Amino acid sequence: MIQKKIPILGVSALLVLLALTIVLTALVLNTRNLRSGFANYITQQTQRNVTIGGEVEMDLGFSESGSLLLTLKTQDVVIYNNPDFSAEPMLHAPWVELEIGLLSIVTGGFDVQSLLIERPRFDLARLVDGRSNWQDIGILAVVPAKQVNVYAGVVHWHDRMTQQAVTLADLSWRSSRSETDSTISWQTSFQLLSEVLRVPLAVRLSANAPSKPDQSSGMVLNEVVGNVTAPGLVLSMRLPEMSVNIDSGRIHVAESAVDIAAAGTEAALKITDLNIDTSTRQIGAALLDADCFIGRFTPAITAEAMAIDLSSQRIVVPKVVVTWLDTELFGDLSATWAEGEPDVLANFDIPSVNVQTILHNAGIALTGFASNGLRPVSLNGKLRLRENLLVLDDLNLKADDTIVTGWVRHHREDSATWSFALESDDFLLADTAEDGSRSITSAGVLVGLLGDRLSDLPTDVAATGSIVVDRLWIDRILAKHVIAKIRSKGKIMSIAPLSGELYDGTGKLFLWLDRRAEKPLILVRQAVSEFNLGKLLRDANDIAGIEASADLELVLAVQGHTRAELLKNARGIARGGLRNGELSAELFNRVLGDFDTQLAKVISAQLPELRIEQASTTVRIDRGIVQNQDFRFAGREFWMEGKGSLSLSGGAMDYRILLALENDLSRDLGNIPVIPFQITGSVGDPKITLDVQELVRYKIEHELTGVLPRPSSVLPDQAAILLIQQLERQITNLQKALDSE
Repeated sequence: MIQKKIPILGVSALLVLLALTIVLTALVLNTRNLRSGFANYITQQTQRNVTIGGEVEMDLGFSESGSLLLTLKTQDVVIYNNPDFSAEPMLHAPWVELEIGLLSIVTGGFDVQSLLIERPRFDLARLVDGRSNWQDIGILAVVPAKQVNVYAGVVHWHDRMTQQAVTLADLSWRSSRSETDSTISWQTSFQLLSEVLRVPLAVRLSANAPSKPDQSSGMVLNEVVGNVTAPGLVLSMRLPEMSVNIDSGRIHVAESAVDIAAAGTEAALKITDLNIDTSTRQIGAALLDADCFIGRFTPAITAEAMAIDLSSQRIVVPKVVVTWLDTELFGDLSATWAEGEPDVLANFDIPSVNVQTILHNAGIALTGFASNGLRPVSLNGKLRLRENLLVLDDLNLKADDTIVTGWVRHHREDSATWSFALESDDFLLADTAEDGSRSITSAGVLVGLLGDRLSDLPTDVAATGSIVVDRLWIDRILAKHVIAKIRSKGKIMSIAPLSGELYDGTGKLFLWLDRRAEKPLILVRQAVSEFNLGKLLRDANDIAGIEASADLELVLAVQGHTRAELLKNARGIARGGLRNGELSAELFNRVLGDFDTQLAKVISAQLPELRIEQASTTVRIDRGIVQNQDFRFAGREFWMEGKGSLSLSGGAMDYRILLALENDLSRDLGNIPVIPFQITGSVGDPKITLDVQELVRYKIEHELTGVLPRPSSVLPDQAAILLIQQLERQITNLQKALDSE
């Protein structure tokens, strides 16, 4: 029996080979009809006109399962647009290979096993009437082949309405149909080039989709995974499910997760109910949640009902919530863009900001002040970003009892300029508790942060601003009608001038801050005239017993980071004077303190009130050492002069005062013409003693000559003159650096 079967199998094999030979011969002799039939088949599948310019080459082989495959190779395959859209080609493929089941040709069909396309070019466009053919790239997804491979492709997109162009270069595409679960898996990668993006984006995408007969118009993609990279940018996304309708151009994603890392910033996004309508060019999302990491700044952002209209180039987000360190910002956002230039408008409201928590998180310590009393602040306003301009309008800041209103302008061109204006009726900077501890207010913290920012700008940034405060409080010290003009450029800042009324007097302060060197330099020029010194001392330190009109002029330079460095490096000149005042025994007793002598008690009893006619002094500060050689005090029936030195850093002092009594005042105290005092020790613990030897000497001279001592003459302090010239040169140089272009 076996021997009989062998001839039968051999005959059958010969018949099959004969049939194949007949088929191949027919195909070779009729390649023109094959090329035409193949073009018609592609036309039927794509519903587009197709031409094949090259000859069709054929190879015969076997698949992995052993079935016969016919490989067709051809060149210059062109697929045209829908005639209603354009007569131009949509796809040009220089080289195409197809593997087709040979028996399917015999039966009159095309069982495409695989499709290979090399160097294809897609030309997609949006016409001026708004119609587009972008969805035709979906041809790659619906080709009825078990495998589709595309290499070195390019996609050109030209928007003729906006005259913008986008290119997908180095396009690779691979799709395969599963024979077990009727799904298609595909992967693609390309370089995204656009004038708007300015840098190329490397994109990789993959997804799975069910293989359905009607998937040419709609499909569901599962497990969509994407990665986008660029210099300084890494983006990854995962979409569990995405519905795509190619005909209507609608895309829906129920949930999506996106991670972004760029320039030291990271964000994890979750988007709910994302809808994209390419026909109307609208994008909407019901909810966006983002966890961001921007250095120490780690906000959480929630946006609801976000809508993007690409036709009108507009984004609207009616509700945005930003949360950071238990602080919430509520707002809304709208944005438009034309020719790539954004115009963003946002309203924001921060009901409560925990200043202390923010300072702690930012690593900022308040030296010398208690910060546990910082109260929350609230802030609201409008933000606008347009071209090279950033605007903050209708700013309202409430800190404690301080309410500040204002605006900010930030111009950014070749160099940036920042302008601002702040106004307030009552501004409280610092306060003192009942236990004597000093605390800075929330408003004071904000002023400090503003000053720090203004004095440390980039070299190409300049700032100008103004501050208008009706009543400025520093603890109980009150200045009225304060106006300040502020300028800043790079690391140089000036307040020139700050003017106002101080206890019935007027004053101006000029301040320069230079942070170009390692240790910051502060220069101060101040002049206050005819202010009530008694009121100031009572409010500042509860010092009573003096009523006088005072003048003060000061030029000072300090350099350093710490208080010790500032005191050690201090250099300056201060001139002060008093007029038409009174000194009471209360002040005398406070100054003398525990100075327990019978003479002090007599003076205190006999001098209930001293009338001041005039007082003046000049103080020279050089490298932290205070020198005073011309203290002069003149009043009714007395005068006083003094000289000495004081170390600002160590506090050590050595000062001598001579009190001269005249006429009746001298007789009341036993005809003592002068009373010499010596002050030693430290500022915190002064030692006031009588110079008994000098007291006896003056007493004897008066009895022998009958002449009362007269005030000594004051010689010009050449060191002080030289020092003030040096400081004025520093101020001039700083001002020139600030004024330079």
